[in-house]
Amino acid sequence: MENKILIIGVGSAGVIAADKINLPNSKKIFIDSGTYHAFDDVVSEGEQIALACRAYGKCSGFCRCYCRPDFCKEVAEEYKDEIKEYIKSAFEDEGINNWD
Repeated sequence: MENKILIIGVGSAGVIAADKINLPNSKKIFIDSGTYHAFDDVVSEGEQIALACRAYGKCSGFCRCYCRPDFCKEVAEEYKDEIKEYIKSAFEDEGINNWD
């Protein structure tokens, strides 16, 4: 049985790094906030999850929410189920489904 590898790039630097990794039998998931443009330069195939603050633009005209790691963690936690589903589905077609 071949090994299956899931590469997950998180944050702008993680997305860029994951995009450059080229391993056989691998799939990729790219996760970044919706305010940055790391996805613009991605050339490899993979799922892209843009984490967007649901209150973005409501707090002030000069929102700096994404400069606070504690806030970014809260935003990412709002996407926990969606990220989990992307990870599960990455190998569904491979017959691997014992994720729970």
